[in-house]
Amino acid sequence: MFLKFPKLTPESILILPLAVFIDIIGIILVLFGADDFGILDIVGICTIGSWQLFKAGKISAPKVKKGGFLKKIFTGKWSRFFVTWGGEIIPYVGWLPFWTSAVYFQLIQQDEQQSEQQIIIQNEIQT
Repeated sequence: MFLKFPKLTPESILILPLAVFIDIIGIILVLFGADDFGILDIVGICTIGSWQLFKAGKISAPKVKKGGFLKKIFTGKWSRFFVTWGGEIIPYVGWLPFWTSAVYFQLIQQDEQQSEQQIIIQNEIQT
């Protein structure tokens, strides 16, 4: 599977590194046998979760074409929230990169929808 980097936007510059940072700290804590007592989950839900809810109001449910299992899970209308938040809350499963995956697929989905809208606008202008 070929991963593509989302377009550089203020969201991708601010939110994606934050998600990667939260997931890396979670992995480091699990490797050393430490627990953050849900602090990373609270930070992730307050920042990235609120960003997801804010963006969900603007983006319609995606039409999942071809894609892997992860893309289908993280781009569903409601599954993008419940999979990420539920996975982070479950002990010793939260070290998986849920935040990074959710942000990555959200940004890729935005890029695809913007390119589709530009194609539609260009076709209307040419007609």
